[in-house]
Amino acid sequence: MKKFFLLGVSMFVLAGCGGDSEEANGESEEGMGTLDSESEEEIESENDNSTESEEEANNEDSSHDSGLLDLNDTDPGWINYEGERTGSSEYQTTPPVEYDPSLQYEISVGAYIAYFNGDEFIDTVQQGSSGQIEQVEEADTIRVSYHNSFADRISLTEESN
Repeated sequence: MKKFFLLGVSMFVLAGCGGDSEEANGESEEGMGTLDSESEEEIESENDNSTESEEEANNEDSSHDSGLLDLNDTDPGWINYEGERTGSSEYQTTPPVEYDPSLQYEISVGAYIAYFNGDEFIDTVQQGSSGQIEQVEEADTIRVSYHNSFADRISLTEESN
């Protein structure tokens, strides 16, 4: 008797869950080519709009003022705490930027800032958010590593005193 009760409760629970699953399956089937012509037109219109939005975003990227950073000549990955370029293609590293430790620099988003004296690595500092970057007296160049999602917002500027 106990087994039949458990079986009945299990079937009841599964039947309740199965209703949601069928709705989800119906939605996914629509996405798999069983759309009516009106739905197809709506999706084509949405795709056209998203393509236009992507083109606008790309145009905005090219008009974005990145300050001292050259975002057109980046390398994939980031510079780690040992001075080695590693990581994934989700990050980019700028070419070297001339750095004067007597000046203040401000970055617009969080990034990794690697400090160098010539070709000699000094330190990598994780800048968690926008603001002034750390001053490193021995450095004469820096390289900035940032996540791709920041490409349209990142800038490095020299602060005027």
